[in-house]
Amino acid sequence: MRKALTQYKKTAANTGSKGRILIMLYDGAIRFLEQAKVAMEQKRPDLRGARLTRAHAIISELNVTLDHDVAPGLCQNLSSLYRYMLDEITEANRHNDPTKIDTITELLSDLRGAWAEAVRQTEGQPQPSHKAAAGERPSLSVAG
Repeated sequence: MRKALTQYKKTAANTGSKGRILIMLYDGAIRFLEQAKVAMEQKRPDLRGARLTRAHAIISELNVTLDHDVAPGLCQNLSSLYRYMLDEITEANRHNDPTKIDTITELLSDLRGAWAEAVRQTEGQPQPSHKAAAGERPSLSVAG
């Protein structure tokens, strides 16, 4: 069953729209942050670190895939927000602080909701997204 689920997720990622892939990335980061928080409660620093590392990697990817040529102001704001989140993940891990995880999760959830709405409204059309297709770094484009 697990193998089938993994294959389904791979197929969905390879065939999904850039916007849907972006939402999947947000979902993954949020899930890893929630798992890290549970690991904190269970006093499992190894699991906490592993899950925070995964969330950190996703947010780092979101940051580096911003296309500043397309929407420089928006990308600068998102980049600042992502860098803040990355710093907070480091501090959450260093100080075993679940409140920092709550803050990051809330920010990511808000961004995810905004992107999900944009994807819903533009399904089937070019849409705002990060670079996310396999083998390419998709760009954030904002229709004007």
